[in-house]
Amino acid sequence: MADPIDVLRRPQVICRLLSLLFSIIVFGCIADKGKPEIDIPGTGRSEKYCVYDGDDGACNYGVAIGVIAFIACLIFLATDFFTDSITNVEAKKYIFLSDLLFSGVWAFLWFVGFCYLCDKWRKQDNKDQFSSQEKSNAGGAIAFSFFSILSWGVQTYFAFRNVNDGASNFEFGGHSRQPYESSPYSSFPDQQNDDAYQAKPFQQSGQTDQSGEYRPPTY
Repeated sequence: MADPIDVLRRPQVICRLLSLLFSIIVFGCIADKGKPEIDIPGTGRSEKYCVYDGDDGACNYGVAIGVIAFIACLIFLATDFFTDSITNVEAKKYIFLSDLLFSGVWAFLWFVGFCYLCDKWRKQDNKDQFSSQEKSNAGGAIAFSFFSILSWGVQTYFAFRNVNDGASNFEFGGHSRQPYESSPYSSFPDQQNDDAYQAKPFQQSGQTDQSGEYRPPTY
């Protein structure tokens, strides 16, 4: 296991911690004051109403991606501490690929969530019916959704760099690329020395002696 202090100083880990904090703020704001009790005119009763134009889908979406992002950050933080001690190259490759895939997808989902919440909050007509804390929570969830886009985008960059570095250091089959070493065996003889290594079990062709006379082959 790597030194915890050194791991915490890594830019990727710092970015994960920020993403973890942002996700807590987003789903905390929505879960706390995202659905206040609103009096229904003429009925004498009240019901929970999502501050984002009454769209429960907007509130549920913000809570869902925030909670999943929180859990994913914890998992990837754990892998950051133990990756250096993993000797299996294939396992490291899948960890880096999983990080890249999840970070890219979640950066996109945070972008969708930011646009979704902004649009619903813009369409909310009577914002004065909410308390100042409820309005602050609604705005805070939108703001930190935007910050989450940036933090997960940076994580995607670091994950891509890890995958790229791994691809340059290791072959696909999980074996380290080692520089070619000189072979302990002698190299194949060149074409000029072929006769020294080729056996001639039979003398099929005719030969000439030193006087230049032709002698028929012997069998």
